[in-house]
Amino acid sequence: MPTLLKRLADFRAKKNNILVTSKEGLDRSKGWTAIFVSSTVVLIVFSDLLSGKFHSGKKLYIVSCCAIGMILGFLFTTASYIERIKAKLYGNWIEASFSVIYMAIWSIAMGILQSPKNNFASTVLTASTLPGTDSILNANLYFASWFLFAASAAVLISVFKELGTKTVSSDHLSIWSSFIANINRWFLLLVSSLVVLVSSILLDTNTTRTHFAISVGAITSALPFLVIISTFKCFKYRAGIKLQLVAALICVGLYCFEVGES
Repeated sequence: MPTLLKRLADFRAKKNNILVTSKEGLDRSKGWTAIFVSSTVVLIVFSDLLSGKFHSGKKLYIVSCCAIGMILGFLFTTASYIERIKAKLYGNWIEASFSVIYMAIWSIAMGILQSPKNNFASTVLTASTLPGTDSILNANLYFASWFLFAASAAVLISVFKELGTKTVSSDHLSIWSSFIANINRWFLLLVSSLVVLVSSILLDTNTTRTHFAISVGAITSALPFLVIISTFKCFKYRAGIKLQLVAALICVGLYCFEVGES
């Protein structure tokens, strides 16, 4: 009798895990579709902006990132409709690896696209009432690139949430959900700070404001990374509250000061 009850409990836990995994996979397939669509939009707008002339390394890099996004988006979107392929690609370290790699390369691409010096998505006003102010040069490229960035981050977060759901026992699912919600906030701050850092470096101007922006990007990238690593290393599902509080206050203070200076 105890054996039968144990098997029944294992079956229910497995069933619940499958339901959670299936829901995550369904939601993430929409994310991959968003990556495919937004990559296509960015590539079309970027190609039209440059009239198909991609001679510099930066331009080729943007085009390559868009092409990779289209391929991955199409692959995972198509796989979501074929159960046999979906079982091999979704919710494992294959999908996690692709999502991490694409998030990394597109973060760099965002820095290139958003840098006013490159005159792709934004530029610096010279003949206006506010000379030296950044302005959106191409709205379609500007917002589509940010949408692609957000979709990539959402997919990456969803992948690791599902991986954790598979490895954590049913008794700790609620704790794992709290852990993921906590990590998500720091991860979004990390990737956003990386965009600020890359954009500031690509400005390539020897001014105090640029140096300060680079410093802010570096510090606000290092602090979230430290919190995330501490959380995983301690495996207490939450980094120390003092560490999080100090990191949050420093990040808020630096960003407020940067906004006031810019």
